Amino acid sequence: MTFEERMDPLDKLFLMISMFSSIVVGIATSLGLDLRLLWIPLLSYLGWSIYIYWYRGVYQLREEKERSLIERIRGLSYVIGFVITFTLNGCWIFYLDFIVDTTRRLVGSLAVIILVVILLLVITLGIPKTFFLKQTRLFSKPQMASLYKILRETGTVSIYFSVLIMTINSFKTVLDFLSPISIFSFLVFGFYSIKIHNAEKESRKLSHELALSLRKTRWLRKFLASQRRAKGKK
Repeated sequence: MTFEERMDPLDKLFLMISMFSSIVVGIATSLGLDLRLLWIPLLSYLGWSIYIYWYRGVYQLREEKERSLIERIRGLSYVIGFVITFTLNGCWIFYLDFIVDTTRRLVGSLAVIILVVILLLVITLGIPKTFFLKQTRLFSKPQMASLYKILRETGTVSIYFSVLIMTINSFKTVLDFLSPISIFSFLVFGFYSIKIHNAEKESRKLSHELALSLRKTRWLRKFLASQRRAKGKK
């Protein structure tokens, strides 16, 4: 079997997860978030995840198998990471309306931040070992360390993007978003946008370096050979 045939089950899994992630819109509605301000960034993020996984991973880099694999891993981590960060941040902001005590608000905010970080750490460690075990078990220790760095950057993008969406939703109406009073929030908007750009740029840089390393160690040949041996044993 070819590399693409080996990756086909994962491609189908990503499609199913992407479709399931649309439930985030339902969660946002149930929490009272204003979808008039959110539908563009929500669709943009899902579109970005599909761009990373399908366009870059499956189509654009199909001749560069190492880069293709890494982009698939990044695309899947984007979808799962965003669902987690957006849901937790959204739920917490919703419950803030019912909490008056300042101490409880601070403790709750800290708890949500810690939970998000822990879950993203689980994703960083879990995605390669859960969905891409056959591919990544042939990575060397330095290569796995590089992959974890790449996924930490995608997790950073997920965090900043979810916070950015919550910032947008802090405007109760479109008129509030356009009012002169919102200058400070526009600065916050710009700050998070720059952070997102830098994290994605760093993730791509590390991806390119990891792909070169995999090529030097002939990872693709080893992977296809291991799959042929496994098939022969069956």
